[in-house]
Parts: sequence; C-alpha cells; structure tokens
Amino acid sequence: MTKAARTLMALVACAAAFSSDPAASAPPPGAGDWRFPGEYERHAAMWMLWPTFEYKAGFPPAEPIGDMIRAMSGHTRVNLAVQDATDEAAARTQLEARGVPLEHVTFFHIPHDDIWARDMGPQFTRHRSGSLRINDWGFNMWGAEEPDSKASVFSEAFDRAVATALDVPVLKARRGVTGVRMVHEGGAATHNGHGTMILAESVVMQRNLGPGRFCGGRAPVTDYREWSTYAPNPDWPACRASVENEYRRMLGVEKVIWVPTGVVEDNGTFRGALAPHIQVANLDGMTIPHPGVYTVFTTNGHADNFVRFVTENTVVLAEETVSTERPRTSADRLIRWLQERNRERLERVYDVLVRETTESGKPLRIVRIPTPDFTLEVFRPGDGTYDYWADYTSWEDGSTLPELMLGVWASSYVNYVPTNDLVLVSKFWKPGRSRESQRRDRKAREVLKALFPDRKVVPVFSENVNRGGGGMNCITQQQPAASMPH
Repeated sequence: MTKAARTLMALVACAAAFSSDPAASAPPPGAGDWRFPGEYERHAAMWMLWPTFEYKAGFPPAEPIGDMIRAMSGHTRVNLAVQDATDEAAARTQLEARGVPLEHVTFFHIPHDDIWARDMGPQFTRHRSGSLRINDWGFNMWGAEEPDSKASVFSEAFDRAVATALDVPVLKARRGVTGVRMVHEGGAATHNGHGTMILAESVVMQRNLGPGRFCGGRAPVTDYREWSTYAPNPDWPACRASVENEYRRMLGVEKVIWVPTGVVEDNGTFRGALAPHIQVANLDGMTIPHPGVYTVFTTNGHADNFVRFVTENTVVLAEETVSTERPRTSADRLIRWLQERNRERLERVYDVLVRETTESGKPLRIVRIPTPDFTLEVFRPGDGTYDYWADYTSWEDGSTLPELMLGVWASSYVNYVPTNDLVLVSKFWKPGRSRESQRRDRKAREVLKALFPDRKVVPVFSENVNRGGGGMNCITQQQPAASMPH
C-alpha cells in the first residue's frame, strides 16, 4: 500500500470516528493509571506541521521552523506532517537549504490547515506500563468558530490521523448535554506530570459554555473588569465541574488550578480591537484607519504564553515591566496601556499560584521571567492573518475589519520548547530594535538556563511564527518516551 493510500484510509477512519459513539465515552479500564506527562520529561519525538501559508506576506514561518528542527537534531527526532509527496519534496528542499540534517526527520503525509500542533495535534497520555494513547478533543478554531464549521472539522481530525499512522489507541472526549464534545487545546494548560494542571477560566469558559457548546447554558458576556474578563455566569460552576471531570478521565488530572486569564496580547481576536480609546495615527509610514489594536489570531489566554511547569512543583511565570518613560507618541501610549493591563493580569495569576499546592500538597515555587517588548505591526490584504479576519462575520463587538489592521504580536519567552537535553527559547532583538529588547532576550535565557541547568538553551528568531498568534511551543507537540520517569 502506498503512503498516499494509507493517508486516505487514515482520513476515512477519522471521519468515521467523528460520529457519535457512546462506548467511546465510557472510562477505559485502568483510567486512573493514565497520566499526561510533564512537558519537561523525556520525549521520543516532537511533532510539527509544515506551513501552508504566510501570516504576513514575505515572512515565511518555514524559516523559524527549519531553525527549530535543525536545533533539535541530536536531541530528539522530529515527526513532520506534510500534505503529500509534492509538499514533502518542497519541505526537504527548504530544510536542506537551512542546514537541517534530514536523517532525524520522519515525514508523515497528513493533510492540515495550519501549524499549531500543540492544539489540534496529538496529545499523548501514558499508562503506567509505558503504553501511549492519543486524546481526541473537540475543536472550534480557538473559539472563533463553532465545532461544526468546515475549518474546525478539518483540523479536528488531525490527531486521529496521527493515531492511525502510529497505530495508537484513541480516547474521545465526551459529548455534553448539547451533543457537542468538549473542546480543549494542548496549549491551554500546563501539567506537572503528576496530576496537577493550570489553565485559565477565560479559555475554557469561552470554548465550552453557551448554546451549541459542550455545557450549554448562557454564553459568556465580556466584562474586562471581572476576574476572567467575563461577567459572572450562573451556568459556569456546573460547566466547570463537568470539564474537570473530563480532565480527570482524559488526562489523569487530580487537581485543577484555575487562574483568571492570560496575557493581553493573547486576548481572543474575535472580541474586537483592544484599547479603542487610543488611536495610533500612523505606523511605518501607513495611516491606521481604526482606533485601538487587534491581536493577530490568538487564543484568549493559553497557559503556555504566561505560565509553565518546570518540575513537579516549580512554575515559571511571566512578569511585565511597565515603562517609566513618558510616552511621546500614540504608539507609546498604546504600548504603555498594554503593559499596564499585562502587569495587572500577571500579578493576579501570581496571587493565585502563591497560595496553591500540587495534588500531593507541595507548595508551588514560582520563578519570574520577563515578557518581551511589545511589537506593533500593520497587516493588510494578502497577509494570511488579515485575510482570515477580513472574511470573519462573528465579531463579538459587531465590528468589521478595516482596510488595514494594526496588530500586536503574541510574543513570549514562556512559550519555550523543552525536549530532552535541549530548550529552545525565542529571541526578538535584531539591529535597529531597542536595547531593552536585547536585555529582555538575555535575561530570559539566563532564567531558563538556571531552571534547566543540565540542558542546552538555544535562542531561535521566531517572529514569523509569532505573527500568526502563537510561539514555538504552540507549533510543537511532544510524543513522550514510553518509560516512566524515576
């Protein structure tokens, strides 16, 4: 059988698996023996997806992806999904041009729409015996669409195609009272590998509460003055209990630590422009036709952009510095506003975590790491990020996208990639950018080196990925080593 035929059979199997299956909802035998490993544990391979478009024309994400794969050579294998044989040939050519030794890359022909392996890719749990399975959740384009949209259904099938290719069993998320399965993205949570997970209410509530969502009930209503950036919702406590039950069943979770929301530049794009009271008149010689600033295709608060488990009871948490310089331009005023909102949000997270323990009662040790400098950029027709939102019709604030879009990158040092004896971390400074940007890059590497003293810390210039709404961790998904850690 050819590889193309195997891929077609995998996709047919995916479509069949998407139908309602009551047996798939029953807890598997020995469910308590399954656990989602910590990302810092040993990996057998790292899954990535080859890009299908550019978020900003002329800035190909294939460049940082190639640099990441090259850096992982000798540390872990990379399983790279491409569309077909033609796409594989193109990927091979581009990777070889960036000095990637292809003997450590395994190519899989699995159709996909985007590169965010952390979220719609295979989320592996491991049994005490060492065997693996893949958890199959619902997906709704990070809350921007409904689970039955064409894009959601297509992307949601990717993890089952991987399971077929690897001959790994699948555990499907349950359907709720509405008949819709629970939505969960890998980047939404961070795990300590022993049963504790941290995640933001703003993500889980928005994905799973409301008509046509897993929990049903009343849809969340934005109120940025509140804990989760949503108004108190009487249906949320029952929904939260339901999703916690699924986390126990699917991931082996014993304790969920809820934090309010994520960083401001990860606010859901579908909610409309941030800071509409500030008008940036022009940027890079272009007149900006709208007030405020848009995030670029973001998640509404994924954990991997601001907090991560480093060990069983150590977490690294982003820390925002607010400039003390007087803003000289409207862009400076906007960045100051973003800094102030981030500081408020991140200190609320700190106040939660400093009082928390793991599932075994160990207090959390919290290590702070800087945030990168904010970067504003104009997106326009022909840029992948702009083109998606130009066609979007479900803006929470009822707006439409103007002819140009002022955006802010979702950039983070917390979105690092740990794999075996290596850590990849973003760098953003280059000639022409501020000394402060260079200082933050350096400080972030120092923090990670102290947290991972036995690993090599390698900086990667990741901005062509950040332009799409996430970072390097967002485009990877680890396949755990079969053996349990000692």
